[in-house]
Amino acid sequence: MANDMSVPVLPDGSEIDLVTGLTDEQVAASRAANGSNEFAPLPKKTLWDFVKASFGDPMLRILVVAAAVTMALGSRNGEYEDGIAITIAVIVVVLVGTFNELRAQRDYAALEEVSSHQFVRVVRGGHIEEVDTAELVVGDVVEVNLGDVLAADVVFASGNPLTVNEAQITGEPETKKRPGDPLFASSRVLDGGGRAVVASVGDDTVFGKIRSEIQEGDTATPLQERLESFAGTIGKIGTGVAVFTLVALVGSDLIRGDLDFGTSIEFWEAMVEYVTVAVTIVVVTVPEGLPLAVTLSLAYTTRRMAQEQALVRELSACETMGSATIVCTDKTGTLTLGHMDVARVWAGGTMYEAAEIGAMPAETLDLLARGIAVNSTADIVERDGERHVAGNSTEGALLMLLDSLGHDYLRTRNDHALLERVEFNSVRKYMESLVEVPGGRELHVKGAPEVVLERTGDAELAAEILGVVDDAAQRGYRTLGVAASRPDGDLEFLALVVLADPMRTEVPDSVERCGRAGVGVMMITGDIAPTAFEIARQAGIADDQDQVITGGEFRELTDEEASDRLRSTKVMARALPDDKSRVARLLQDQGEVVAMTGDGVNDAPALVASDVGFSMGSGSKVAREASDIVVVDDDFTTIVRAIRWGRAVFENIRKFLQFQLTVNVVALGVALTAALAGFGTPLNPVQLLWVNLIMDSFAAVALTLQRPSDSLYDQKPHGRSAPLVSKFMMINIGVASAFMFALLWVVLGTDLVTDTGREDVVRTTLVFNTFVFLQIFNAFNARAVRPGRNPLEGIFTAASFNTIMAIIVVMQAIIIAVGGSTFEVTPLSAGQWAASVGLGGLMIPVGFISRRIATAFAGDEE
Repeated sequence: MANDMSVPVLPDGSEIDLVTGLTDEQVAASRAANGSNEFAPLPKKTLWDFVKASFGDPMLRILVVAAAVTMALGSRNGEYEDGIAITIAVIVVVLVGTFNELRAQRDYAALEEVSSHQFVRVVRGGHIEEVDTAELVVGDVVEVNLGDVLAADVVFASGNPLTVNEAQITGEPETKKRPGDPLFASSRVLDGGGRAVVASVGDDTVFGKIRSEIQEGDTATPLQERLESFAGTIGKIGTGVAVFTLVALVGSDLIRGDLDFGTSIEFWEAMVEYVTVAVTIVVVTVPEGLPLAVTLSLAYTTRRMAQEQALVRELSACETMGSATIVCTDKTGTLTLGHMDVARVWAGGTMYEAAEIGAMPAETLDLLARGIAVNSTADIVERDGERHVAGNSTEGALLMLLDSLGHDYLRTRNDHALLERVEFNSVRKYMESLVEVPGGRELHVKGAPEVVLERTGDAELAAEILGVVDDAAQRGYRTLGVAASRPDGDLEFLALVVLADPMRTEVPDSVERCGRAGVGVMMITGDIAPTAFEIARQAGIADDQDQVITGGEFRELTDEEASDRLRSTKVMARALPDDKSRVARLLQDQGEVVAMTGDGVNDAPALVASDVGFSMGSGSKVAREASDIVVVDDDFTTIVRAIRWGRAVFENIRKFLQFQLTVNVVALGVALTAALAGFGTPLNPVQLLWVNLIMDSFAAVALTLQRPSDSLYDQKPHGRSAPLVSKFMMINIGVASAFMFALLWVVLGTDLVTDTGREDVVRTTLVFNTFVFLQIFNAFNARAVRPGRNPLEGIFTAASFNTIMAIIVVMQAIIIAVGGSTFEVTPLSAGQWAASVGLGGLMIPVGFISRRIATAFAGDEE
């Protein structure tokens, strides 16, 4: 990649000041001249694209041909109704499917819009501000820190040398950058920090130009792939039954002498009709609604989860998180509030409470304040009229301390030139910055107390300080060591900062809820063991010191030993990012489905290694990009709610499967046996297409858009390979199908409901109407797919389900009243309506009996 970027000049010809940044007027002028940092939307599928895709189904194409042939044959006597009816039915099926696909595309686009919004720190008017990346303009001075993913092409202007991952642009995983070098949008900062000037934005960036050349692709989630395979199997069975039905229809007519084999127009009219019936049976049987059901369920779930502060980045995570068996969680900001406050400071042998820190000796306080200001990458920014921390929460607590003392940290930071910096990471456990001061240079260090004390080499002081650290840890406090060297002097331990990070009040209840749901919780933290255990005890995760292991102990164990130890481990203290990846792998080897949380750059491998990676909204961009779900509010309770939503996805798909397979079995059984018995086609193609619309589109909406109930916490995780159709469901499907089949034959083959002829329009209308109402009432039964579930639970608040059922009833009434020759029906009397609805209503008690039988044979199977 050519290095052809240079620090831009503003439209008015002025140069950019790295300390003050742009004024509001300059931002407006730059935006007018160069645009904002937004990308043009990628090409989306149009209405016509979805319509064409629908007609790509060979069965629908055959029906269109059949409609055309039917109209051509009927033209000799002016009978076009059958052909027109089939055509209208096909059009309705295509339009409904297209509408659903457009809706799903719109939902995903909205989610992508939400997920694309990130914030970046810029210098404007001499102040640090947080702005949406879309608001960046050419000439903006941006803060560049470890872990950042660059939102625009920039020129590195000042700071320590950077290590940058440019794999997406240049193919280089690690590139060294110095002031004056270009940095490209989408690159990750692996080390170093400083300030950079935006050189190009949006589609003008290198990444933007590459992006404009790609097209949106369709990706299937694992559950969608399983369902497509399942649908293929069902489709083959349906095709076989359709062929047998065609043979039976033709054969029975030939045997009875109702049809003469030959070239007469009547023979070919009958053949077109029978082929149309057979093809329609295939259309009805093939559960093309399954992928749609998953699409709708995932879109609904991701939209609702976003409202509950969980932003789904990978759709497959919606499925996987429902099968999670263990959550490996961070402590800070997830179990705790993450709003660090300085509780007290030890300095010079004296412990100062928070309110007393201002009484510290002036020289010590001045040196401590300078170290906090310069040895930090965090900032205090205005957001919604309030001051908030942008960056690391621990550094933010220190800056807030200075702010409360009236100290302008930003002025101090800008007044001291940064000469060198070593960024903090979980291996070093410290951060240091060398700055220029009058009379020489000054080194400031902060980090884990034991590491900072080791740097100073004062063993006697170390014993005293570590005693204070241990006491604080027993109370659940965090501690931070601070050291400094005056010009040309040795590094001296300056202060021990004791930080409070209270437990989130709802965490204990959420941990208990995980236990009920069969989901284990393990806390992995960088804190020392006493602090980690105390927080875990308060959260209800651990109740015994033996359940704690340190990262050092863990790393000394073989995989076999470590795997065995993990069975009883609830807390890992002093953990490194590599430990988290190893934990995920070992737990997966034990058959666990692992959810892992993380917020740091080095957490990315662990997030990728786990089955579901949860990053924190306040964490690094690298962690967010490596994760499957972003927990916007950093709250453990949000993760627990996400597990419930994941279970709801699988549960709702099962509801749809139970409903659709019952309809399939009955439709195929009645069509085949009626043909063999010489009853012709009790359900004609147009009626079957209406049933198909109920099954595939309406049922997909009604049964998959169900809010999860808390009862989902009371069941075990369904695991990695739970069957799509459980034993409990198969028994329900079998009992319901047998009852419907028998009942339809009562209407079709006996005079108990009507004494009209077997092919009379009144009898076939009753068969059609009864069949539809059997499915309507069976949809209520389909809401329970596990033992002990009440299908009517929450029915009065299930708005989408009730609305869809009402629409089906109204449309069915209209079809019977005015459908006439199009649907080959006739208006029914009040008594006949009562018979149809009453027979359909029998599905409610039959469902109750079916579930009792299924529970007896399936037991506690989930």
